[in-house]
Order: sequence, then C-alpha cells, then structure tokens
Amino acid sequence: MKAIFSIITICTLVAGNVSAQTRQVYDAYGAVGLVGSWTIHAAAPGTKGNTVELTVVNGSRTSAFEDVHIRIARHSLHLTFASNEQAIRSIPPARNAAVTLAFDVARSAPVNVQDTLEFLITDNSGLIWTKSVIIRYTGPTVFALDQNFPNPFNPSTTIQYQLPVESRVSLKLYDMLGREVATLVNEDRPAGYHEVRWIASNAASGVYFYRLEAQPLNGGNRFQSVRRLMVLK
Repeated sequence: MKAIFSIITICTLVAGNVSAQTRQVYDAYGAVGLVGSWTIHAAAPGTKGNTVELTVVNGSRTSAFEDVHIRIARHSLHLTFASNEQAIRSIPPARNAAVTLAFDVARSAPVNVQDTLEFLITDNSGLIWTKSVIIRYTGPTVFALDQNFPNPFNPSTTIQYQLPVESRVSLKLYDMLGREVATLVNEDRPAGYHEVRWIASNAASGVYFYRLEAQPLNGGNRFQSVRRLMVLK
C-alpha cells in the first residue's frame, strides 16, 4: 500500500515579529512518533504523489502580504519534487492561503532512516521564515517477490523484492528444464526495497523462472517465492 500523506502546517507571519503555530498533522497512517516537539511523518520508499501542504496565515489585521514565495531550501536526494517553489500573489489581512508541493520517494531510500525537509517562506518586504518537517522512510513488514517488468521483454527486465529484516538472499533464474541460467543475487541484504536488472542478451526466447530465497539473519523462517517471466526476441 502506498504511503501517500499530506502535511499541513500553519505559519503566522506578522511584519516585524515572526511567529509560528503548527496545526495538528495527519497522514494515511497517522503520526508515527515524536522527536522533542517534532512530529515524524511516515513515507514508504517507491511511493508517488506524496504531498506537503503549507498554509500561510497573515497575522496582520491591516496589511496584506504580497508576492509570498514558498521554496524548498533543503531535501534529501531520495525525494523528487514536481516543483521546488510555489507562489502566492497576495494574502489579505487576517486571511490565509495554501500551497501544495508534490513529491515522490525513491525506492532506494534507506528504511527506518529520517530525513528533514526545510522550507523557506519569503515576501516582498524581506520577511523570511523557515519550517522543517521530519520524514521517516518506513520499511516493508513482509517478504515479497514482485512480477518483473517489462514482461515479456527484450533484452532487459527489472525484478523487485522486499525484505522486512536483514537476510541472506539468493535470486536465481532457471529455464523450463530447471537448469540454472543466472545468479542475480547471492549475498546478505539489508531490510528494505530492492531491485535487480537482468540483461538476457544471450538467452533464447522462451519462458524462464526466477526464484527468491531469503533467510533472515536473526534466525527467522526462510522465505521462498517463484515467478515466471518471458524473453521475446
């Protein structure tokens, strides 16, 4: 299940006196923890369409805020934003306006690791305000071997799998007669989402099978799964 979530933050900007207040935040799974006064928000590697919604409140009762810009000042390389900046033309006195920034999380993001998003908010008067949001990349809870893509394929395909715990992993390919064609993985791998590419340049057209075996290093039960793929030349 994709961990698509929205973070809603209210920033109160008052000319000459910058203050801030934070509204309760919810995501698809709820807040997953606290670090001091910080809420940690969960996002799973490989998810797309996650959003951060920032609501800027004009705390002045007499003056409008003009040309407000919300920019991403710092973010992890594991996050890709559709746009790094949004603008609000004007916020009337005692009113608010919101912007939404959409982002994807790379499948390679390390699980159970925290990253910080930092936003810079400015207006035409020179007022500057920053807001930080902590995101933790959540790991899988079960073993799984996904269907390769593309399929059928020529000459290469990608196979993805997930591990809830660090495991000794073997991923091998076999032909229809059960003969081993290739070993794609044969090593210890950390918990998380993984993928490997098979280039079948030297393989004949036909049906093949790929088999994943994962033995948890903590001594848990071995996981095994087999799927079929097709080389079409």
